[in-house]
Amino acid sequence: MDNSDLSKISFVHNALPDLALNKIEIGERINGIALKSPIFVFAKSADKAKELSLNIRDAPVLCNSKKNVWLYLNGAERKFALNGYHLVRIRDGIEAAKAIRLGKNIPFVDEKDAIKLDVYIKQLQVAMFLTNSGSLRALKKAPVYKMI
Repeated sequence: MDNSDLSKISFVHNALPDLALNKIEIGERINGIALKSPIFVFAKSADKAKELSLNIRDAPVLCNSKKNVWLYLNGAERKFALNGYHLVRIRDGIEAAKAIRLGKNIPFVDEKDAIKLDVYIKQLQVAMFLTNSGSLRALKKAPVYKMI
């Protein structure tokens, strides 16, 4: 082998050989609704929720209105029942991974942080990669350390 042409050499990924970052599935069904992202945005009003859902493609946006929770997805509005899920405010994708791992939690960001949603999703995927979790179902079973 010619040792002078380093462009022809690449390392074999060996840390987590069963998973590649681009193969991580973050889609999920909640209450029969197929979602491409498990991280929600929480809006203060129905108008803002609709606007955000139109501007941020495939992002699930929630809001409270008239004693109900409403889900907006790509501009479409539908009533949304939490059915045992808990809303958990997150500050990054790592916290989203933790919230998902610890039970029936829906991680969300406030509308002011919606612009960071792509970054949070990428952070979630990295956390899933590092725990060798190829899906959210696998993430929910990933080993964790709990601090006492």
